[in-house]
Amino acid sequence: MNIEEQIVSYQDVIDGLEIKGDDLGVAEYALAPARKKAFLSNPFIQSTEQCMLYLQRVDGCVAGRMMYFPSRFYNGTDIVPSCGASALEVDVKFRDLTIGADLAMFPLFQDNKFLIYSDFSEEGIEACRALKFNIFSIPKYYYFLHHSILLETVGINSFLGRIIGGIIDKVVSLHRFNVRLLKGRLDKYKVEKVSIVPEWVDDIVLKDGHKYMEVHDHAWFQWNLDNLFHDDEGNVNSFYVVTKDGEDLGFFMTKTRWNKMEKHHATPKLVGAIMEWGTVDKEKLSEEQIYRLALASFDNNVHFVTMAIEDLAVVKRLKKFFLFRRGDHTIAYKDIKKQYKDSNDQSLWRLRYGYADSVLN
Repeated sequence: MNIEEQIVSYQDVIDGLEIKGDDLGVAEYALAPARKKAFLSNPFIQSTEQCMLYLQRVDGCVAGRMMYFPSRFYNGTDIVPSCGASALEVDVKFRDLTIGADLAMFPLFQDNKFLIYSDFSEEGIEACRALKFNIFSIPKYYYFLHHSILLETVGINSFLGRIIGGIIDKVVSLHRFNVRLLKGRLDKYKVEKVSIVPEWVDDIVLKDGHKYMEVHDHAWFQWNLDNLFHDDEGNVNSFYVVTKDGEDLGFFMTKTRWNKMEKHHATPKLVGAIMEWGTVDKEKLSEEQIYRLALASFDNNVHFVTMAIEDLAVVKRLKKFFLFRRGDHTIAYKDIKKQYKDSNDQSLWRLRYGYADSVLN
């Protein structure tokens, strides 16, 4: 058995390199038009000779892949280059080999100092642990707009299930309306969906008090706003600014995607997510208020909304709107040169749901 690597640069992709031996479609998935456009549109590419797609071949057949993209890391004083990754996959025929480890290890031996990954499978998390990444976890919560989906997940996918779900929806909606009245209406804030991300969001992000972060400034947001890895109908990224009396107070970013819900033959569902947010002053616009405004931005076609929230005090207040916790959102970080001894401390990081490729995916 002969195992070989193939490094495909950005320039190779620009030049239209043909990937041979891709009978299993492993590389084809990575280079689908929407995904290729997103990678080539990355404003942080320093050189087109950087690796964009890394392949492992078994006897000439493309058996596994990993995609890499430049990102940026804030170290408390400066913004420096970092590396992100996406689309780790080994065809099932070859998963008894060490291909997955080779794919994950590749950037460790390139000209990288910081790696920041997110939004991966349990296998991906275990691979990062084996490679001594720091693993950060944020509790993940669900907000249901249509509760019939809960019945579908246990196999009740019928007219009666939809009737019961509709009744639950009405009861929960009335409860949420009453909670909004008790906790204060948010009519004083103006929420505007924009197509051009304003530069003032940079001050909010970089001056939020955290020492470390993956840099999400206006250029990063614009890249994520304008690109997607999939072009299915219903896949939408949105950016909103929040103002009051003409003063810019904050922002949030959302996405919607179709979830095929294959379990129990349930029908596809449109799923929303709150990916990012920021405020100039939590006294003027709190994290809780931002989440409430963001939840109100989703229309009734969305079945449920996911979000990852670190602050348990915020979660406690939002649970009055019926938030359910399930699992964690995981971020992996590696300081390859070991330059920052305290960067393994999660409390020093500005962490959000939308790390690495989570918004684009």
